[in-house]
Amino acid sequence: MTEETALYRYFDAEGRLLYVGISIMPTTRQQQHKSKATWYPEFTTQTVEKYPSRSAAMAAERAAIKAEKPIHNIAHLRELKRLETEESREGKKVSTGRGSGLSVHSSDPVRNGRLGALKMHAEGKTNTAPARAAFLARFEREVDPDGTLPPEERARRAEYARREYFLRLIMHRHHGRKSS
Repeated sequence: MTEETALYRYFDAEGRLLYVGISIMPTTRQQQHKSKATWYPEFTTQTVEKYPSRSAAMAAERAAIKAEKPIHNIAHLRELKRLETEESREGKKVSTGRGSGLSVHSSDPVRNGRLGALKMHAEGKTNTAPARAAFLARFEREVDPDGTLPPEERARRAEYARREYFLRLIMHRHHGRKSS
């Protein structure tokens, strides 16, 4: 038997993605976050997508975390620990402690690559700044295509354009679910 599973996203007032998760009971899970998550007071908006099975929701969750990079999501750390445990059980040497460098002796290059990528993300060693800067520059070009505004005013307007973009995205997702 497969249970319908929800993929939920929590956003703050400015449209920043705080957390992505899955649950068969999203309302109950929200109450758990409310009582335990340090980031919960920042939460203002939620989107929910339904999937026919837990495995489908898990795949969507992994893809969302990878692509959208929620601020407070630690699922990638759990995945790293799971892979370390699997490697240890198989009798393979795994050293992924902080500062020790990645030393994996395994014949599985895919697993080695996943471990390396997860470790880099866990330690904040990925360089996504150029992509983020290009994305944000889009809003500055949108509000000041000729480049005539003072930098402070351009930045202020771009911030509002960015907020509008994310709010429209949330509203579009919400509207799409209501009509189906």
